[in-house]
Amino acid sequence: MTNAVDRITSYDFLGIFVPGSVGLAMIVAKWFPNLLIENPKIICCGCKIMSENTTLMTTIQMLMFFAGAYVLGLIINWISDGIWRGFRNNSAFIELQALKLIQRNPGYRYIVCEFYIEPSDRNELWYFCKVIRCLKKMFCDIWEKWTESFRRRPPRKYPWAEIKYYKIYYWLLERNKISSVSVMESQVTLLRNLLLPSFFGFFMIPCLHIEEWQLFLMCLSIFFTMVSRQNRIYSIILEDYQNYKEKEVNHGANSNNHN
Repeated sequence: MTNAVDRITSYDFLGIFVPGSVGLAMIVAKWFPNLLIENPKIICCGCKIMSENTTLMTTIQMLMFFAGAYVLGLIINWISDGIWRGFRNNSAFIELQALKLIQRNPGYRYIVCEFYIEPSDRNELWYFCKVIRCLKKMFCDIWEKWTESFRRRPPRKYPWAEIKYYKIYYWLLERNKISSVSVMESQVTLLRNLLLPSFFGFFMIPCLHIEEWQLFLMCLSIFFTMVSRQNRIYSIILEDYQNYKEKEVNHGANSNNHN
């Protein structure tokens, strides 16, 4: 049992089980409300008694709910993967995070060499306009990947910034230096997968009394939090690459000097 629990990763819990539980709870509340209400039973004398499940039956029901939630979570994850293709590892936001790191620390020479970015004076308005352009490009990438399967042209190649990011990511992965972002990646998956049941679920359950503007603000908040966390991952990966690359080069130089 301990080994089985150890194998449950943060991605499984945050990205699959939690969105699946939300979606399954909404489905039960909409189509099977009797399962959430304890109905009294009437015996022959006319008295009402509350029926109680045995511990075994309660355990079975919990296991069935967990299994159903996990399966539904996998389906939600599969659908979200199709909807949000082009969101993760987006070249526009990767370049923006690399630029912000260079602006903050011009001495990050490895990031400069990888992305051919030089530090320069930028104001807040420039960054705001750049973020808007990055969002526009991200949605264009998502739309392009949606329509790839309907066109006869071959899929587009990865942009060079995305290729650079993949090389950096796997360089860190090979050296076991990437574990710090695993929980953050699960958080992004959680937010992404929550958008689907949140958007459709509240329309299915009118008793929640959620106004359309409230639903819009909630989905907008989830979306921008998701974008923010994903950009934070880019920043951590690039900064870790700079630091570990420096340590590796310095360690190699020291070893040569001792020899």
